[in-house]
Amino acid sequence: MFGVINEPLMGIIGFDQLTRFYLQSHDMFRQITGIGQGAYMVIHDGFQGLTPWKDFLPGSDRIILDTHPYVAFGGNLDQPLDYWPPAACRAFQTNQSQFDFGITLTGEFSAAINDCGQWVKNIGTLPSYPNCTPWDDWQNWTQDMKDGIKLFTMASMDAMHFPGYFFWTWKIGNSSVTGKVEAPFWSYQLGLENGWMPTDPREAVGTCDSLGILDNLPFNGSYQSWQTGGSGAGTIAATAVASFSQYPPPALSNVNGADPTLLPQYTSTSVVPTLPTPTFTAATTTGGDGWADPQDTSLAAAPIPGCIYPDAWGAPAQSTAFLCGAAAASAMATIPPARRRV
Repeated sequence: MFGVINEPLMGIIGFDQLTRFYLQSHDMFRQITGIGQGAYMVIHDGFQGLTPWKDFLPGSDRIILDTHPYVAFGGNLDQPLDYWPPAACRAFQTNQSQFDFGITLTGEFSAAINDCGQWVKNIGTLPSYPNCTPWDDWQNWTQDMKDGIKLFTMASMDAMHFPGYFFWTWKIGNSSVTGKVEAPFWSYQLGLENGWMPTDPREAVGTCDSLGILDNLPFNGSYQSWQTGGSGAGTIAATAVASFSQYPPPALSNVNGADPTLLPQYTSTSVVPTLPTPTFTAATTTGGDGWADPQDTSLAAAPIPGCIYPDAWGAPAQSTAFLCGAAAASAMATIPPARRRV
């Protein structure tokens, strides 16, 4: 699997803009790999949930929808511990999306029921939870606390059971100040060592049923052929192409009305740089140039001579417009759109 962008903020970027980017990414991806081969392409739900992605790009080739259903960063966190396992069963279901979209997985989740822990939200940012002292002091967690966190984790796993999930993260390093883990909810290793993570995730199967949260629509594991690279893959419906194919998008969000047609453009005219073969003191290596496909002769994007570009590292509020002299603008007009990059 290959994710094209991690956690885009769709509420800021906009659904139209993000979906157009995803279509462009899909087409570029499959031009490289071919249809029905190469890695699956993963797109993130943009923190808008799974429902908006129903029937997105039917006929595409092997796109996976990724969701990161954390409860730790929402509101209403000051709840009793027994509130969270059934809440996970209700909120973390991915079964319906298997029908509505296709392959849907949970790329990140954790055992966190609140935002306690050092620098969980950001470096220097303090938790919003009112009293983190008992939750940060994991060495003195009671058995009820450990059992509650384990049940929440297992309920999450059961709700997300097919096709799978990734816990974030395997381990958290010890603090250089205190010498111990300061974000215990997020360390699978620490939970294994101290009894609040399951040693075998298969233990989680049936947890939601035992809590009385019945999954009334189990997914049978059968996807449509095109969703897994079979018949029909790579034949995106014409209505979807018509809706999302214009790129750059006709409008941009959160950029003070900047004109998308004035975004800096580049042309595929530069030699692709390759890294040198590594050298080692104890062995001789032969490694070629790192280019996997000799038939791929595409050139790298390069600035257009004569054009003035904005600072690539400038603040987002900076103007996106770029300027070209008459000669450069005339030369750019002769370049086929397929060789231009924005």
